[in-house]
Amino acid sequence: MTVTIYHHPGQHVDTPFHLTFSDRIATVTLDRPTARNALSNALMLGLTRCARDLAERSDVDVVILTGANGIFTAGADLRDAR
Repeated sequence: MTVTIYHHPGQHVDTPFHLTFSDRIATVTLDRPTARNALSNALMLGLTRCARDLAERSDVDVVILTGANGIFTAGADLRDAR
């Protein structure tokens, strides 16, 4: 199963990461290429919700967090600090 954009149930917040499943492994891939996968407030909220949802799943034993385009993350998105 592949989800291209993660949507929290009951919410309409797009978050820039992909969630894929293979066997009992969930892979979360950060995908904000223009911001070098910087962690915005919206992205952190989405990742938190995703982690909570994954923790409740009985079919997931491992979660891998990675970044697209050869970049893990540049760190906090300083544009959110304004």
